[in-house]
Amino acid sequence: MIQPESHARTFAGNALNWVSKLDLLSFSALMGLAAVVARLPVAARYSIPQDSGSLELFGMQLPYAIAAFLIFPVIETALGQWLPVRLVSYLGFGKTAQVVVSAFAFCLLHLWNWTGAVTAFLPGLVLAYAYITWEHRARTQAFWVTVLAHAWEMLFVVGLRALRL
Repeated sequence: MIQPESHARTFAGNALNWVSKLDLLSFSALMGLAAVVARLPVAARYSIPQDSGSLELFGMQLPYAIAAFLIFPVIETALGQWLPVRLVSYLGFGKTAQVVVSAFAFCLLHLWNWTGAVTAFLPGLVLAYAYITWEHRARTQAFWVTVLAHAWEMLFVVGLRALRL
C-alpha cells in the first residue's frame, strides 16, 4: 500500500522533473508565472509603483518599463540568485541552502518597504530554483534564463495591475 506522504512526494518529484525538461522559453515563462503565484498568499497588493512614468537610475531618467523589464531583472538576478548561489556553493553547502540564502538575498533587494521584502521571499525561492535547475542543464545559460523568468514575472504583475486584479 502506498503511503499518502510518499505518494505526494512522488507526485512533486515527477512534477519538478517534468518542469526541468521544458525548453528555455516555456521554462522561464512558467517560472515567472510561479513567482507571481507565490506572491499571492502573502500580498493583497503588489509593491510595484503605480506610476508608469520614469525612474532615475544611476543618475539617468529611464522609462519605468525599461527599468522593470530589462534592468531590474539583470541586477536582481546577479545579486539575488547568481552571487548567493555561487557563494553558498563555494562554501560547500547544498542546493537547499543555496535556494534559501538566495531567497533571503532577493528579499534584501526589495527592502524599499516591508511589503516588498516579505512578498519577495517566495518568488525568490522560485527564481533560485529556476537558476539552480537550469544551471545543471547549461551553466552559462542559467543566469539569462533566470533574468527572463524575472522579466516574465514583471510582465505578469504589470498585466494583473492593468486588469486591476
